[in-house]
Amino acid sequence: MRHAEGLWYWNWTYTGEFMLQSTLRLSDCHKVDFIKHHDIYCSIGGCNDRGKEGDRAAGRIIAYILSRGTNIIDDPLITTKPKKALSFAVDRGLSRTLFALGASAGKLEGPLKTDVSVDAALRAALLQYATGEVNAAKQTASLIGSDEISASGFRIWSKTTLA
Repeated sequence: MRHAEGLWYWNWTYTGEFMLQSTLRLSDCHKVDFIKHHDIYCSIGGCNDRGKEGDRAAGRIIAYILSRGTNIIDDPLITTKPKKALSFAVDRGLSRTLFALGASAGKLEGPLKTDVSVDAALRAALLQYATGEVNAAKQTASLIGSDEISASGFRIWSKTTLA
């Protein structure tokens, strides 16, 4: 980033990386977005996101937020123009998560049918997915009775945050 004549300029082809020695509170953020990772450079050895769009990261972050049932960071995840809606970044994360859990492919036919049991299984699957345990997350999600029920968990969150 560069500051000149009272304006900040950013080269969108590169993203700066900042290492912080303290907590960056997401509740203090104004906007959250997930962008394409650089094709070559990464400070983390063994990074699997190089050259990829931000969908994987968005899925993991949104899954974590949903699994915890927190609404403290709703503001940076919601757009207000032209109308109040989930941000594009959140929409990408939700889509990625539903796909990864098999909830968008008509594969969920498990025994759990009640809202309470579905909520518990969905939160567990989301947390597993967020921490990288994708196979375990799919197995947990398969306990849910239908794709409609798992999708309802996402609709419940979006209704409460967008109300």
